[in-house]
Amino acid sequence: MHDIILTTPDAAKESPTTPLWCRAELMYAAGEFNDVEPKLANVYKGEELVAQMPLYEQKFLGFTRLTPALGAYYQGIHFYHPYGTSSARNALDELRICSDLALFLKKHYKKFNITLSPHNYDVRGFIWNKVKVHPYYTYIHDYAVETQPLGKERRKLRNATKEGYTFEEFLDASTYIELSETMFGRKGLQPVKDYNRLKKFVEDVGKTGLLRQHNVCRDGKIVSANIMLQGDEVYAYSLFRSSAEEEMSKGVSLWHTHMLIETLKDRCKILDLCGANVPDVARFKGAMGHQLQLFFRISN
Repeated sequence: MHDIILTTPDAAKESPTTPLWCRAELMYAAGEFNDVEPKLANVYKGEELVAQMPLYEQKFLGFTRLTPALGAYYQGIHFYHPYGTSSARNALDELRICSDLALFLKKHYKKFNITLSPHNYDVRGFIWNKVKVHPYYTYIHDYAVETQPLGKERRKLRNATKEGYTFEEFLDASTYIELSETMFGRKGLQPVKDYNRLKKFVEDVGKTGLLRQHNVCRDGKIVSANIMLQGDEVYAYSLFRSSAEEEMSKGVSLWHTHMLIETLKDRCKILDLCGANVPDVARFKGAMGHQLQLFFRISN
């Protein structure tokens, strides 16, 4: 049995190996954006920290529940294994940790809904303790694997390269927000309750260096904006994207993804495109030749 201690994130206690989703700057910004309180579940074996899990608490009808936080795409369990231990030993330790976390969550929260990271593929510890497990998908671009878009997408990409687009990296939260409001408005969707909070999230996390904005421009004007998160040299996450309606038929989003992949090839090993659970989005990303990746959401 492990000891699990709930704390608030503290940047002073972080190390260079602290995972992106456990970084205090990101967690507090996501908390403010979603009006939730960030917490860390710290798992100890004796005095040794063996795992951490980011959580977001929300007060609801007199009780506290755990909820996903927009902007913090995953809330995965991050394991800290002793150097030199075997993969078999690590797998068994992770299974025990997941079992103890399942019991902890059920005991302390009447309701919880948590999105695990793709590397948390062994969810037996939750299943065995009567926690609901739901499959979800994302697309990734693994730079070690050669990809080939479908023929139709290759033709669209060739045409898009003739449009005179430029690819530029700079933060302009206001233009990104304007594109987002317009895009979701024409689709009749409202995924963001307060765009001012989203703007502040982008600006605040951008100041930490964990967030970048990659833009497609035409004649110096942003026509497609992509918000990226990255905390190490392995993974980068394409978190949000919004594009101008009049540019969509010209292949702007396709060209944006292509240029994003080319730009990041020396910065990361895997680009997570963050989503494959909406039919149109899944078709677009799949047609680009990206690899489908499973992850899980747990709830009670």
